Amino acid sequence: MIIAQRTPIFLGWRKRSGADSEDFEHYHAPCLQYIAHGKECRIVTVLYPSNNGQVAIEKLEASSDINSTEIILTIFGS
Repeated sequence: MIIAQRTPIFLGWRKRSGADSEDFEHYHAPCLQYIAHGKECRIVTVLYPSNNGQVAIEKLEASSDINSTEIILTIFGS
């Protein structure tokens, strides 16, 4: 995960709401980065926005079968 990277490229920042300037009007935000090697692979990414920083995802299950379109997402308390 990348947070607040400026070089070699600008990643992991989020513009403040209502800010008109590109300079110094950003705050840190997670940015995913994943590199996979191989002939075929399946990558499953779940983005879960949260205003209070709490994540309700308990578990994510996904097959390594690249033809599969199913995932199982378990939420805490469910």
